[in-house]
Amino acid sequence: MRKGNYKGEKYFDTSFKLLTKLDAICDTLIENIKIKGKNYTIEMIINAKSFNDLWQVTPNKHDNKYSKKEFKGVYAFATVDKTKTDFKYIGISQTIKRRFFHHTKRITRQEASWAYLMVKRDFPNLTLQQREKKIPEYQKKFIHPLKFTFCPVDDNMILHIAEVYCVNKLKAYWNSFETH
Repeated sequence: MRKGNYKGEKYFDTSFKLLTKLDAICDTLIENIKIKGKNYTIEMIINAKSFNDLWQVTPNKHDNKYSKKEFKGVYAFATVDKTKTDFKYIGISQTIKRRFFHHTKRITRQEASWAYLMVKRDFPNLTLQQREKKIPEYQKKFIHPLKFTFCPVDDNMILHIAEVYCVNKLKAYWNSFETH
């Protein structure tokens, strides 16, 4: 029986406790989004001297093909009040810091895909260029008031499964799994 794919990535062993691992990632996002020092408003992050200094987490391993000053894992945007946490969007990235700034500061539909999705829903008859012009307004109104956090995940297979699992378990409103 085959133990891995053409790249040498191993398949899960049937004894692997996948749900336990995925639940732990979801629990980390839930805990982090509620704990001061593990979550920040978008404005706090944008205005911070250094994204990396906000979290006490080690960036990617030095052998990572992406930046060694970046984070790889699952990230989340949510509203948080005393009684309720409402996850709005959950994603994965090899470069969370870079992806954060795409969601919050960039203005093209490819980089600011979440804000573009909101604009497209509200203005289905506008042209692509007209929608892209509305992205900064939507970022400021709907994304900037949120809290942001992440959970480092090194294993690529777990990372991809974790996104779908966390979206479903935490009921993230803006995620969709339609193919592009």
